Amino acid sequence: MARQRQRLEEERASMRQQGRQMDRSLAEMRQRLGGEKSQWRVAEAEYLLSLANQRLRLAGDPATALEALTGADERLRDSGDPGWSGVRKTLAREMAELQALPQVDQAGLYARLGALEQRLDQLTPGQGVLTPSAHAAAAQAGEAGQAEGFDLQRLWHDLWEGFKSLVVVRHHERPVAAMLPPSQGYFLVQNLRL
Repeated sequence: MARQRQRLEEERASMRQQGRQMDRSLAEMRQRLGGEKSQWRVAEAEYLLSLANQRLRLAGDPATALEALTGADERLRDSGDPGWSGVRKTLAREMAELQALPQVDQAGLYARLGALEQRLDQLTPGQGVLTPSAHAAAAQAGEAGQAEGFDLQRLWHDLWEGFKSLVVVRHHERPVAAMLPPSQGYFLVQNLRL
């Protein structure tokens, strides 16, 4: 038992010696591969990963998150350390998922919403009623249409007659309350704007 214990101690000592030698050779390899530059690349990759996470989770911006993940993958590749292969596999999977997402035209959506917001100012509670100024504008448009060979006045008349046949007007002894009081009309427009 004493001899076996002595052999075990000798083997442990030789294994510790080999471990120290491997650590030294790894340190030398890292130094040859870039040392400080490699550490900077890894730090940049870490920053880009956190940036991608923030852009995706907080801002809902998958395009910028994809760019940040691509940059992080490039930094890890340039570091030359094969120990990052697991992280790079995960990055490749995440980038593939982000590329599979449908692209949303945010600028186009904002433009459409802005156009709708501008039209809210023109929205009035009695919009369906033809005002005298609107009737005059329709008459001018009809004259312009006739000059071009198109009878807009006749079309307007036909539309008006068709509309009158669809609408039934009933007279009550008491006045009918408005569907939306004018004081609440302002709040409706503001809610639509929001």
